[in-house]
Amino acid sequence: MLTLPTWLRQKVLSLSLGASHNRLRPPFRPGAFSAAEVQARLQSDPAAEPRTAVVHAAAREVSCWTDLLTRSDQFHLGRTASRLPSVIFWYQRGLSTEQIGQRLSPFGASWDGERAVAVASRLIATHLNR
Repeated sequence: MLTLPTWLRQKVLSLSLGASHNRLRPPFRPGAFSAAEVQARLQSDPAAEPRTAVVHAAAREVSCWTDLLTRSDQFHLGRTASRLPSVIFWYQRGLSTEQIGQRLSPFGASWDGERAVAVASRLIATHLNR
C-alpha cells in the first residue's frame, strides 16, 4: 500500500473543493447583517431594537465604512461616492430615494438614490460583519 507523505496529503487536502470553497467564501454567521437588513433598519427607530441601534451606531462611524468603498463602486457612483455619508443622513431622516437622487444631481432620479443607498448599506453591513 502506498502512503503519501504528510506534506503532500496536506497539500491535496488544501486544494480540495471544500477547502478552496471555504477560503473564497466566509462561513455564514447567524448574527450577520445583510445589506437589505441594514437598509431597512436605517429608517427605523434606534431605540426600538438593539440591532437597529447597532446599525445606527455603525452608520455614524463614517470613516470605517467609507474606507471599504472599492474602486469599482467609486467608478460607478462617480461624484456620488464622496456624498455617501450625506445620502445615509438623508435616508435616515426619511427622504425617498427619488428626493435623494434629486439632491445628488440636477437630473438625478430615483435610480441614483437607490444605487447610493444600496452601496452605502452594503458597506455598513460589511463593516458590521468584520
